[in-house]
Amino acid sequence: MGLRVLRPGGLVWEGQQAAQCAVHALNNILQGAYPPFTEEHLREGARLARAADVQQCMLPAHAVHPREFLGLGRHEDAAGNYSYLAVGRALGRRQFDWRLVRPQFGPAGLVDAVATVAAAFAPEPLIMGPKPMLGVFVHLGHHYTAMIRRNDTIYHIDSLRGVSSNGAYVFTISPALFATYAQHFVLGSRAASGHEIGGLFSVYYAAEDLMED
Repeated sequence: MGLRVLRPGGLVWEGQQAAQCAVHALNNILQGAYPPFTEEHLREGARLARAADVQQCMLPAHAVHPREFLGLGRHEDAAGNYSYLAVGRALGRRQFDWRLVRPQFGPAGLVDAVATVAAAFAPEPLIMGPKPMLGVFVHLGHHYTAMIRRNDTIYHIDSLRGVSSNGAYVFTISPALFATYAQHFVLGSRAASGHEIGGLFSVYYAAEDLMED
């Protein structure tokens, strides 16, 4: 569908094509500030993820045949579904980077929703200076969505109509709901569909921003 400007709010949104939800989620995070991701970028990410798997299984601790370790379609399939590891490799290929979103806890041991949001969207301290977080992508196991923050308001952006959002593609969520996502969708757990969940990752541009003045 391509990026469309949504009113009110002026947010841009990329709707669903085939099973390219990973591509759409990344572009919904970028909000047009950088050149968009394409299916080719994700295919390259899947190729790099497979290469990393082969290297890993050749190590002494994983002395198995690559075919036994990898399995068919581990990082992509014909429909256009990609693993979160393929997404990570695609990000790195374009000099973006990510960090895992983790729930933050208060003194009583309870999840601190406000602190969880603050940590997720805090700039990444790098040698060349702090890099702002562009947004968060959510890997639910079988689908990707995006979250961005504007003026302390968190927007959830989905390339598909969400049942829980009364059919809205873009809707606001509270810090408490954001923290619930961080607790529920945990890296390495399994969705009801059996797919591995990647969880929530904050995304930032790790190189010098060539689009700056």
